[in-house]
Amino acid sequence: MLQIKDKNTFFTRLYPMTKIWASLGIVMGIFLFTNYYISTIVFVLAMVAILIEGMLKEFKVILIAGLLIGVSLFLIQGILNPINETVVWNVIPGTDITFYKEGLIVAVNVYSRIMPLFGVLFLAIRTINMTEFGVSLNKAGLPYKVGFVLTSTFQIIPVFNREMHHIINAQKSRGLETDGNLLSRMKAFIPIMVPLISNSLMKVQNQVIALESKGFNANIKKTHFRNPERTKYDRYIVIFSALFGFAGLIYRIMIST
Repeated sequence: MLQIKDKNTFFTRLYPMTKIWASLGIVMGIFLFTNYYISTIVFVLAMVAILIEGMLKEFKVILIAGLLIGVSLFLIQGILNPINETVVWNVIPGTDITFYKEGLIVAVNVYSRIMPLFGVLFLAIRTINMTEFGVSLNKAGLPYKVGFVLTSTFQIIPVFNREMHHIINAQKSRGLETDGNLLSRMKAFIPIMVPLISNSLMKVQNQVIALESKGFNANIKKTHFRNPERTKYDRYIVIFSALFGFAGLIYRIMIST
């Protein structure tokens, strides 16, 4: 599962579609406003929410990835952007390793959108229960089979990770070297991938049989074990996010005319 388990927090209690619509509205506003201050506020609020939800340790990976993206972005844009003219800093005098104002501005504009995007989407995805998400999609009018395929797709990655972890431990107990240099890891690739793929195919076949035995293709109205309900905050969050995205659209239209 992608969601946080056994937690009863503010964000996990929200209706799944509320998180989706709120994320879309906020992301839309971030990209349309192109304002450093608004992007910073959104990122800070997302970080506070992540901290409250107790997911900061997991988000550290995203922060490190964002830092690496930022470094490469500033290097490429600041030095190699074709529109560069105004010199800001000549790193090594007598060479072409020079940062320019125009490229740095482009890098700041792009990076100020990337990090809030990471924070908002991480918070939404990690607090969505995929089972309840599928039910909410079905309630919204999406066909049951489409919702099932969509939610199952989101669950493939964690299932693969868990299966690979078990296979690696089993192969290590048999004396397979999975650590060390690149050559050792390449030798361990096939002994790990073959059982992973074969086990996955067997799981798919077993799942198909289980679904057929439970009437998955029956042309009747489906019932749900879980029945997520909207909280009193869902409507306000959706309205605020929609207004934020719509305000960004109006702002973009006004500065374009």
